[in-house]
Amino acid sequence: MNKCLKFIAGCALSLSLINPVSALTTHKPSDWVPNGDKGSTSIVDENITNLNGASNYGPYSKASKEKLNDGITEETYVDLNFDNIKDGEFFEVTLGLQNTKNEYVTEAVVMSQRVGDKIVLTAGWAPEFKAEVTKSGIYTYRWDMYVKSDGIAYVVFTILDGEETIGSTGEVSLDSEEAKGPDTKSPVAEQEDVSVKYLWFCNIQVEKGINVYSKLPGLAQAEVNDTAENGLALGNVEKLNDIIRASLANLHFDNVDANTAYEVNVDSHDIKATDEKAEQFNKALAEKTANGIIAKYFDISLIVKDAMNDKELGKLTNLTDKIELIINIPEDLPEVEEGYQRVFYIIRDHDDGADILPTVVSEEDKTISFESDLFSTYALAYEDIAVSQAPNTGDNVAMFLSIGTLALLETAIIGFSIKKKREN
Repeated sequence: MNKCLKFIAGCALSLSLINPVSALTTHKPSDWVPNGDKGSTSIVDENITNLNGASNYGPYSKASKEKLNDGITEETYVDLNFDNIKDGEFFEVTLGLQNTKNEYVTEAVVMSQRVGDKIVLTAGWAPEFKAEVTKSGIYTYRWDMYVKSDGIAYVVFTILDGEETIGSTGEVSLDSEEAKGPDTKSPVAEQEDVSVKYLWFCNIQVEKGINVYSKLPGLAQAEVNDTAENGLALGNVEKLNDIIRASLANLHFDNVDANTAYEVNVDSHDIKATDEKAEQFNKALAEKTANGIIAKYFDISLIVKDAMNDKELGKLTNLTDKIELIINIPEDLPEVEEGYQRVFYIIRDHDDGADILPTVVSEEDKTISFESDLFSTYALAYEDIAVSQAPNTGDNVAMFLSIGTLALLETAIIGFSIKKKREN
């Protein structure tokens, strides 16, 4: 069997079955290198590399340090262009593993071949697997490898069009007879600290080569990073993909093309309000409270950047729907006197002044969550009210955050993938 055509893959499975999956590796154009004189690489732009080479040992990427025992997810973004791939042409791509001695352990090879009006994906180690691509686009080739509670190492290969799964091998044991090759060190899970050896394109029998993207272009993978300096975090993660995707689709950025990959940074820091702004906020607070006090002003910005060169392209100031935000309550606020209850308020600037948003305070009084679809200047305010006069739980204070939401606050960076059709 072809050395580069040996092994494994899988399908998406419940996270409850495996350990947390490691972060994905970004393969920059300069990370793809030819294997000696076998194959070639050509950097097209900051986001694209063209890989070529008619031998079995084609270009490969830098190795990842992620460990099999922790769970590995690696992926690459492949341009399956029917104008460039002729009928009968094919290429192979594989994820290889190594041990602490830098010895080859095993790998999972997938073949992609143009057959008439389709590009067909197959894997010798998963004989029932077959995925068909019928239109040009940039597709995600993803490998998940992990060790389950039975002590056996498994692999899942999936091809995706954006967030849509085109096909998957299903879960395959790396020690199965189908997966084993002449050089496989098994049992795979018992090798020393198994990690990624390479992501390798090999046996590229495509005259024009294969274009590989570092990040999915356009809206397909806008990575959202919470870079707030004041403890702000994101909630309702299940809605973020669709909201950010739809909101970005409404914008036009100058000097970008179809290959541009976007990144959205959530930036927030405490600020000093202008006299005019303070007057607007205090007026809104006075309409709601008798003795409200503004604890601090802060801003929230959703900054859109080119993910490859960090160039700022613009800001998202209006979203198509509300997202949840969670902010820490400052620890240096005065203590609440006996017999009083503290009520917190979030005030938001808008075109006509300022308004107060509904809030939810955590059980430990450490965080406040609120929802917004507009991003500008905000204020955190509070009022100490005698317990006998305190509002009921239907007002804008009180409600407890779920354990899941509190756990989310511990995450400093929140990343997710969204898409542009087809469109990192």
